Amino acid sequence: MAIIKDVTNGGGTAVFKAVSLGHAATIVFGLISIIGAQQTWLWAGAHEREAIVSQLRLQIVSDIERHSVIEERRFAAIERALERIENTDDAQTKQIQINTGKIESGVLKGKP
Repeated sequence: MAIIKDVTNGGGTAVFKAVSLGHAATIVFGLISIIGAQQTWLWAGAHEREAIVSQLRLQIVSDIERHSVIEERRFAAIERALERIENTDDAQTKQIQINTGKIESGVLKGKP
């Protein structure tokens, strides 16, 4: 069955070329199918990109929260260490003041 046929106007006086209706319908259906398939692929690609972006967003938020917790723990450890150092320094300063007072009063020099 030819795609392009010679047809007449019924009386045989005019002959012209025409596309077979069966073939034209098949071609139109094929083009619509191709366009639909392309749209499906485009939609699938857009949906996949959206899923990837949302997954990346979740990962970034998770990483930020995890790093925040780690930083808070690190700063807390630093603050505890500083507090220990300050307490030690305060105790040593008090002892120095006590010893200085004893020296000035003569207790450490052997005087009663």
